[in-house]
Amino acid sequence: MEDKIISALNFTFENIKSLNEDAHILKEHSKFGRSYTLFHLCFEECGRFYLLHDYLMDFFNYKIKPRDLNYGQLRKLGYEKHQPKLTQSLDGMRKFSTLFMMISRSQNNLTNSGTDFEKELAEIEKKIDNIAESEMELDRLKNVGLYVTYSDNQFHLPDKTITVKQYINIQKLANLGTEIIEMMMEFYESKGGFIGFKNELRKLLKENE
Repeated sequence: MEDKIISALNFTFENIKSLNEDAHILKEHSKFGRSYTLFHLCFEECGRFYLLHDYLMDFFNYKIKPRDLNYGQLRKLGYEKHQPKLTQSLDGMRKFSTLFMMISRSQNNLTNSGTDFEKELAEIEKKIDNIAESEMELDRLKNVGLYVTYSDNQFHLPDKTITVKQYINIQKLANLGTEIIEMMMEFYESKGGFIGFKNELRKLLKENE
């Protein structure tokens, strides 16, 4: 099952990029409603990536036993549900954008403490908070981007319903989510893939026993 989880992570990464690319193509053709929905699905898929990633990392850290590494456990974690994926995506974005900011600072010989660090951390949080709608609103707008809706005693086409602000926000979320996961995949590639990282991590854990 470990190999299947790793394959799922790679598949999910490829799907995230494809959804983002397709959303941009629709945007270029002024199909803003459908483009909105694909940006939303891209962002949702980021949440699914984080769910799989955290599940695998718990296994690498011996927090999950091999017999508990199965699809049934993933379903219990919300793998097939929409709402948990949105929450996972927002939480993962905050966590991993901070992590890679710290890695970048270390590579540039900057300390991960002090006023400059706190300022940069606050800027990341502010950037995400400014573009994040509530999870319920995001899920509602995903359908608005596809279907004719009824409000204010009128029927509305998708392209006429999504506001400019809502569209810009979901595009930013999808783009930022994709960018962070691309950095994560590049990191694991530098470690010899997920298995290479697992071997390095478990060696370190053994040395610190």
